[in-house]
Amino acid sequence: MSVMDRFFERYELSQHLGTGSVTEVYRGHDMQLERDVVVKALRSDLAGDQDTREWFLRQARIAATLDHPAIVPVRGTGERDTPEGPRPYLVTDDIDGRTLREVIAANGPVAQQQALKIIADVCVALDHAHRHGVVHGAVDDRSVILGRGGTVMVTDFGLTGTVAGDHTPARSTGEAGGPTAHTSPEQLRGRPADERSDVHAVGALLFQLLTGTDPSALDPANGPAGEHVQQDHRPPSSVDTAVPRTLDAVILTALADHPDRRYQSALALRADLVRVLSGHGHAAAPGSSSSAAAEEDEPERRSRLVPVLAAVAIAAIAFAMWLAGLFDSGEHDAEIPVVVGQQYSSAERSLREAGFHDLERQAVPCWPETYGAEPPCDGDSVGRVIRTDPEHGTSHPLNTRIVVHVGAPPEVFVMPDLTEMTVEEAEQEIEDNDLLLDPAKEKVDNSDPDRTGQVAEHTPEPGSVTEQGQVVTLSIYDEPEMVEVTDYVGKSYRVARTGLESAGFDVVREDVDSAEPEDTVVGQSPRRGEAVEGSEVTLRVSRGGNERFDMPDVVGLTEGAARSALDDAGHSGKVKTRRRAVGDSAEHGRVTSTIPSADRSVRADRTVTLYIGRYERRLDTDAPEAGDTSDDTDDGDHHTTSPPAASSEPPPGSAPENPDER
Repeated sequence: MSVMDRFFERYELSQHLGTGSVTEVYRGHDMQLERDVVVKALRSDLAGDQDTREWFLRQARIAATLDHPAIVPVRGTGERDTPEGPRPYLVTDDIDGRTLREVIAANGPVAQQQALKIIADVCVALDHAHRHGVVHGAVDDRSVILGRGGTVMVTDFGLTGTVAGDHTPARSTGEAGGPTAHTSPEQLRGRPADERSDVHAVGALLFQLLTGTDPSALDPANGPAGEHVQQDHRPPSSVDTAVPRTLDAVILTALADHPDRRYQSALALRADLVRVLSGHGHAAAPGSSSSAAAEEDEPERRSRLVPVLAAVAIAAIAFAMWLAGLFDSGEHDAEIPVVVGQQYSSAERSLREAGFHDLERQAVPCWPETYGAEPPCDGDSVGRVIRTDPEHGTSHPLNTRIVVHVGAPPEVFVMPDLTEMTVEEAEQEIEDNDLLLDPAKEKVDNSDPDRTGQVAEHTPEPGSVTEQGQVVTLSIYDEPEMVEVTDYVGKSYRVARTGLESAGFDVVREDVDSAEPEDTVVGQSPRRGEAVEGSEVTLRVSRGGNERFDMPDVVGLTEGAARSALDDAGHSGKVKTRRRAVGDSAEHGRVTSTIPSADRSVRADRTVTLYIGRYERRLDTDAPEAGDTSDDTDDGDHHTTSPPAASSEPPPGSAPENPDER
């Protein structure tokens, strides 16, 4: 196990159940209360992001407010330091049972009566959550558990949200993340989930229980889960003919593409399921189609039923028109009841009971729409009625359309990467994600003119979890100071470096092989034009000749013989001669010493100096007479010079060192 065996002190972990998009899930044991639990902790790689931790704790506390027999209870929440960083967590009961996915995988489709009872209990659990302002948003065959005694439990409340960069819903409970066949079309389009999104998920779950397959699998055009935005579901009876047409109508109503055509609450769906269970068929519901339920398999029976059905249909239409006030001119008025603060499902019932049936639900985003503005509603108003239009307490005809404004929660998603975008591109991305731009933009130093005006960094940081209405602060690359570049090719390195550094550049030296003299600049980048002040200028500097030769011993040879010996050894440089007085006539005209000395490995192009003896009869070899002269010869050209000071002349037979010798 990749974490401590004793997790958060009191919980001993025994099994890693899975890793999702946000959480890691473990089966464990509460050592204080001596009971089995499930621990859901924020993933360790997300623990360093404060926004993500706050979101997790907020969602965990929401889940902890739900207390219902059909909802898996949250027993504790908190945050604890771990080696990976602070990690929030929640703890739930470990239910002794199997998920519906496991039930279907083991046994296939569930019997109709049992399926209807399971879904009816799920609806009760969802209605309790909806009345407390909590939308599940990810009901599927993994979030419903069938207990050993037949009890139905719904789990994973609160820890659902949109955490993918493309705004597709993702599970964050340790199961596989991402949209499924149960995900509603509006969620796939990036819109917030509401109670009717849960209704859609329950309809898909009932389809799956009755047939053993999910609705989207019937039509290849719908594609895999996550792509079935425009749905046109076939009835479950097309898979299993034993499914009655009354159930077809209920399920297709719950699966309607547009939320307004579905059951408007989990209780409304449950009510029709109860009618089907009791054998009374189903009631008309928004978006439902009676054509499938009204068809008969036998043409004779259909022909006999046509007059009866026509009469019933006419009566039903007339009754509906009477309810809607279409048989009058709207002169019958009623007072709009107070529904502010109620969950939409409760407000809808109150308005219909008052006689108003033309209802329109409008979401009010509970986050600021502009920078510095106050949000129109707070977190406590999510899922609740904020106002009605017309306002409550006023009297209006019963056929008046009532617009019910309901608080919508901000959508949670991963912050996109805005770096290297232009300001205009970043502002558009911020607007598209319903984020708010801080008008104060910080300027940062820049060494690349091409990045001028681009986003250098921003908060929230890329990849962190954020939500609609979050303020984004941008740091922008400033325009750099440009300096004229002088071309120093052909100059000495010392001159080039001094000039460039005085202009404000950092000089980088790069030694290269070249036939040019040593320390000569043979290349420069950039060579001319303008460059950013403080940026680097690279100088390519010649090493000089790179061939070497071993200096031969030419002492005692004549000048001509010495030059020949140098040529034979590979010397390619200049030869200088200097005449030096000697007291031995045998040394006259012969080399007495050299620079460099013999048996040294030196550059082949180096200048070699030969000291040639000049015999004088009365010469004191230990102390040359004042007035003695010596001749310097360069490449055979003899130049008579005044005698140098004794301290500057190397003694005969010595080889003075040249400071640039290599």
